[in-house]
Amino acid sequence: MEKGGRQEIAECGSGARNIGTVKQIAELLARTPFEAFSIGTTTGREYRVGHPENAAIVGGRVVVASLDDEGVVTLSGLHIAEIKDFSRSQGIK
Repeated sequence: MEKGGRQEIAECGSGARNIGTVKQIAELLARTPFEAFSIGTTTGREYRVGHPENAAIVGGRVVVASLDDEGVVTLSGLHIAEIKDFSRSQGIK
C-alpha cells in the first residue's frame, strides 16, 4: 500500500494490452464533452471516473482519485479488465 492510497498491480499479462488500455482511458479523459466512465479491475473492483480531473495517466499507469474512502488508486494497465463507457450501452474490453 502506498501512502495516501492503494496500488493495484498485476504481475502478468500482455504489454501490448497494457498500452492499448491506457490509451483508451486517455482518449476517454480527453473527450469533449466529457462523459463519465468506470474502470473495472481483475480483482473485481470498479472505480468510477465522474470528471476528467478525477483521473490521470502517469508513467503508463492510471491514477484515479476514488470517490469513496480509498483516496488515490494507482492501476496498472495489466490489471484493468474492463472500461465501462456510460455513453455506450456496453463496456469496452
